[in-house]
Amino acid sequence: MKGCEVDTDTMSKEEAEHLRLLVDQSGILRSQELQSLSSEGADMLTYEIKVEIDNTLYNFIFDRNNLPAQFIPLLKYLHDRAKIVPP
Repeated sequence: MKGCEVDTDTMSKEEAEHLRLLVDQSGILRSQELQSLSSEGADMLTYEIKVEIDNTLYNFIFDRNNLPAQFIPLLKYLHDRAKIVPP
């Protein structure tokens, strides 16, 4: 399993603005939570994005079959920073 945690309070101003723009352009915070995963089997790659703003946590879970196209740039940004997470 891979994951990453990014914090706009600790990154450069430019990087934080870029991440905020990706989140805004994705529309993820305006979407309903994506909790219904497809049932194509255990081998399906699953994505989870959690966004915390002002102590409010937004949680999104999706797979290849229900991945909104507008999430792809944000997902790529996070994927490029992901590292293996110990179990």
